[in-house]
Amino acid sequence: MKPYVVGIDIGGTNTVFGIVDARGNVIASSSIKTGKHPEVKDYIAELKTALDTLLENNDAVDKIAGIGVGSGIVVNGQLVYGHDGFAGELGHVTVKPNNGRICGCGRTGCLEAYCSATGVARTAREFLEIRTDPSRLREIPVEDITSKDVYDAAMLGDKIAKEIFEYTGEIMGRAFCNFVCFSSPEAIVLFGGLARSGDLLMKPIKEAMDRYMLNIFKGKTKLLLSELKEGDAAILGASALGWEAR
Repeated sequence: MKPYVVGIDIGGTNTVFGIVDARGNVIASSSIKTGKHPEVKDYIAELKTALDTLLENNDAVDKIAGIGVGSGIVVNGQLVYGHDGFAGELGHVTVKPNNGRICGCGRTGCLEAYCSATGVARTAREFLEIRTDPSRLREIPVEDITSKDVYDAAMLGDKIAKEIFEYTGEIMGRAFCNFVCFSSPEAIVLFGGLARSGDLLMKPIKEAMDRYMLNIFKGKTKLLLSELKEGDAAILGASALGWEAR
């Protein structure tokens, strides 16, 4: 049996990697920037150096916040890969077919462009541009607004910030309804920074699912929050593939 596996999560901004034991404990982790190299070979070289350093020193920990919407499908305890390994890309289903936002994938109207951390910030900028009512968010340079700023303002009762979460949650709830129709899952498990927004996001998601769900599926799919430690989850997922292949 392998004593340890290295899990690597290649994100749009950062690549996070860690050493994981057979019980799912992350022994140590670190990260590098993903997109700063002109050539893939240079990225791989830096990753190798960073991994070697981590393995030698057993150092920890440099965590990232996600900028996309990742997803996966688990059936009978096994991840569904599809014929090419890319199954489960809910973040790139089209939720706005007409005049949708440009997504990082190059298409328009993807769920990720609306329901990621960056998507929430984009919504904030759009709302502030078309609205005239006061908001704490107007105290921040518009290009500097983050999803955390929107959360903080909403927690202080800011009307526009709360409506941004309602808008985001409704889009996500509609997407979940579509997913339930073709897969009828026991549960949808949410994870990440936005999921920690509590009822600001969960309430409009649940309301949208109640409103738009096909009757035969209503009330059958649980909406849960993951109990995994946020910084380690992607590393654990990647390392699990290594244990599976042993």
